[in-house]
Amino acid sequence: ALVKGAAVGALVELTQQEAIATLRKAVGDVDGTTVQLAEMTEEQLRAAFDYFDEDGDGIVTEEKLASSLQTLVSSLSPELIEKKLSTIQSSAKGQVTFEEFQLWWETSFGQESPVTFITSQQEFQAILDDPFPSAGQEGRDSPVVLEVGFSFCRPCKRFEPKYEEYAERYTSLRFVRMNGNENEGTIKFCKEDLQVRKTPSFFVFRGGKQVLSWTGANEDVFMSNLLKASPELQPADE
Repeated sequence: ALVKGAAVGALVELTQQEAIATLRKAVGDVDGTTVQLAEMTEEQLRAAFDYFDEDGDGIVTEEKLASSLQTLVSSLSPELIEKKLSTIQSSAKGQVTFEEFQLWWETSFGQESPVTFITSQQEFQAILDDPFPSAGQEGRDSPVVLEVGFSFCRPCKRFEPKYEEYAERYTSLRFVRMNGNENEGTIKFCKEDLQVRKTPSFFVFRGGKQVLSWTGANEDVFMSNLLKASPELQPADE
């Protein structure tokens, strides 16, 4: 019985791994090319949606979206995915078309999202070079706040909704999140460049240079460090 149970467990795990590989391949995360959530093209979004749409009827349920997104972006907690899905605007309750999915994705993970989820050092460097491209030269000195977590880090996932709230409140700062064990590139970036030893780890950059770092999901410490790194933040922002 134990052997049979272990075999079933291994089969389930294998099936999940195959599903992850299939989905990531569909959106281009293969052969060293990582999925950049904020930069996914319409073609990639269509490929992901078609993967979610198992019966091919052009409709995906919110329940299916929730489970599939957890597969695609392992760094997102179920709670944060649920929060983001609560903002989706669908014509039929609980059922989402591709057009509705695309619009929701752009506001939840694209350029309009308060927190940018990255999957590579190159993506982060582009943000450091120009935190707010639409603001021109004025936006280039804006502070960049980076949170590094891991897919298995419970405190990281518990802090996600609060991190989003800070990002929505302090729009003069660019908030970024990265899953340290997302791929080989992020593992190397965390170990060699950021020297992450504990998660969640937070970093503040200004003018492309790191000015502050700390660890732990403590709201008071987080706010105190934001004010240290960005003295221009006023109580009125709260």
